[in-house]
Amino acid sequence: MGVSIVRQSGGLFPVPYVASKEILEDYPARALNPYFFRTKLQPLTFTLTFSCESAVINIAKLNSIASWLCQSTYKPFISEDNPDRVYYIMATNQIDFMTNGVQQGYFEIEFRCQHPYALTLAATPSYDSVYDYSDPSETQFTIHNDDNVHEYFYPIFELTLGGTGTSIYIYNYATGLQSTFTTLSANEVLYVDNQKKIIVSSTGSYRYDNFDKEWFKLVQGDNLIGIGGYCTIEFLLQYPIWT
Repeated sequence: MGVSIVRQSGGLFPVPYVASKEILEDYPARALNPYFFRTKLQPLTFTLTFSCESAVINIAKLNSIASWLCQSTYKPFISEDNPDRVYYIMATNQIDFMTNGVQQGYFEIEFRCQHPYALTLAATPSYDSVYDYSDPSETQFTIHNDDNVHEYFYPIFELTLGGTGTSIYIYNYATGLQSTFTTLSANEVLYVDNQKKIIVSSTGSYRYDNFDKEWFKLVQGDNLIGIGGYCTIEFLLQYPIWT
C-alpha cells in the first residue's frame, strides 16, 4: 500500500507484552473484605503511526488506505520483527490525518486485539499433527503445547473412524485423563471443540451420550498422548502466547 509504520521520536517505545486484567470481586453487606471471584484478561491494544513512503498522500490514497485498514471484523496482523506470532486486530478510534496542507503528513490508528494475547502463527488456522492408526492397540506420540498463558490448552480435533472399530480413547499421560467415545459408527467423522464443549458428528447423531465428558486438554510443554482405536485424528493447534 506504499505506507510505512513510523515513530516521531527516538528512544524507548512500548511493545504489547502482557495484557491487563480486571479483578472481579464484590463487597457484601457488613463485610470487611471483598469476596474474590476471578480475574478477567483485557484485550491488548496498541497504536501505530503510518506515513506514506512517497511523502504525498492525496485524497485517492487516503480513501484506499481507509478501505484497507478500517475493517468491520478482526484481521490478522503480523509484524516483521515478530514473524511467528499473529494478532487479530481491528481499528477502533477516530482517525485524523495530521497534515501540513500540501499532501504530506501522517495518521495514528489505535487497534484492539480480539484476544488478550498473540497466537502462534497460522493466519488461517488449519489442521496439523495428523495421526493415522490402522490397528486398535494404543499408539503414542508427543504434542508440545506452546501456550504460556493458560494452565491448560483445550484443542480442537477431528476424528475419522475406521471401517471396523466403533470405540476410541485419547489418553494424556501428562494429565492422567482419558477421553473416551463409544458405540460410534464405522467411518464416522467427529468434530470436537474441547474448549467450547462442542461435538458434531458427520452422521447427524447426538454424540454427547457416547462421550465420557472428559474434555481433552494439554498442559504447558510436552504431552505424551496415547490413542486406542481404528481412526485418523487431526489436531487444530494455534496456541495463545505472551509476546
